[in-house]
Amino acid sequence: MSQPTLKIVEKVLGSKDELAKELAQLIERAAAEAIKDRGLFTIGLSGGSLIKFVCNEVPSITTDWSSWRLLLCDERMVPLTSPDSTLAAYIDGLVSATPLTQQQFLAVDTDKTAAEAATLYEQKIRELCGDSSASLPVLDLLLLGVGPDGHTASLFPGHPLLGEKTAWVAAITDSPKPPPSRVTLTLPVINSARCCVLALSGAEKADMIKRLRRERDSPVCADHLPASMVRPYNGELVWLLDAAAAAV
Repeated sequence: MSQPTLKIVEKVLGSKDELAKELAQLIERAAAEAIKDRGLFTIGLSGGSLIKFVCNEVPSITTDWSSWRLLLCDERMVPLTSPDSTLAAYIDGLVSATPLTQQQFLAVDTDKTAAEAATLYEQKIRELCGDSSASLPVLDLLLLGVGPDGHTASLFPGHPLLGEKTAWVAAITDSPKPPPSRVTLTLPVINSARCCVLALSGAEKADMIKRLRRERDSPVCADHLPASMVRPYNGELVWLLDAAAAAV
């Protein structure tokens, strides 16, 4: 049996604003397709610059908001009142600007330990996907950023979590980027999505992107950066870059 071929799309936009608009259009198309085919749109959100991109542009799209379910690619173990809370940032930016409700977001229980929260969050995702016995979920769209060290979600270079094979959600208590305690989707879950988007902007990312491009286009090795290991098995990988980030 032939192996599925990873479809890679790379788009370079002139500015951060153009990148944000392109991302919103991609989200609109993905939502329309998912709702038409399955009646539900599942989207995974990440922190960093993606928050501003999504919250500034996504409220203007046309979609059936009631069919959306929003989860977190990773979350810091901090309360909703903390400025470090990714969930709080999206709730603040989207609930007042769209028909989305807070109940449509899958929240990490940050009152628990990271290990307990990871187990509970995996249960929520299993319930969302409607098949508690599935080996892996198939989420519609994951929005991922890349840190200056090449990490994505809360998967860091050289960390043992990169080798996790069975858990959908994992705890990390020694994150090299504070705060140290987090939960994150694992690589198998990320790579089972229908589409993963890496959205990167800024000249400070240019050198990292050169390395990621080389790694992306070669077989995965143990010394590869986590962001270059994002390769949906049966889906599409989209890189959205602004001109500064894409500079060679």
